[in-house]
Amino acid sequence: MAEINVRDIRVSDKEEFLGMVEGLFNSNATVTDYNEEIAILNFNNALSGSSAIRCLIFEYKEIILGYAYISFSYSTSMASKCLWLEDLYIKEEARRKGVGEYFINWLCNEYKKKVNTIHLEVTKDNFGARRFYESLKFKNSLYMQMCLDLV
Repeated sequence: MAEINVRDIRVSDKEEFLGMVEGLFNSNATVTDYNEEIAILNFNNALSGSSAIRCLIFEYKEIILGYAYISFSYSTSMASKCLWLEDLYIKEEARRKGVGEYFINWLCNEYKKKVNTIHLEVTKDNFGARRFYESLKFKNSLYMQMCLDLV
């Protein structure tokens, strides 16, 4: 698909964007249930210009095709900044048309001199996403992720 535009989220995207977030969190792509309050907080944080989170919209002729959240961390094993692909959502009608691949290539080009690695999480039963990422040379991490929620 040619002429895809990748841009930062805008206030005017809110309604359509929240629908996409709900679609993502109500799928097998996450283990977390949709929470509108959290979705709005993330939206507002991305709009604020925070260095912690960036929300990108992909569109074709001003028709929104999907979104991605990215954030950053630091890897002591690589002594460099890392990019986390937090969410990647492509609308059903835009899937398998090259939008995801276009975005990953855009992301790699945009950040290749700023980070050394891109990390992401994928659920074990999201076979389509796993195949997609593997086709783009992502590989399984040898680490098991663990977390401690403080809230």
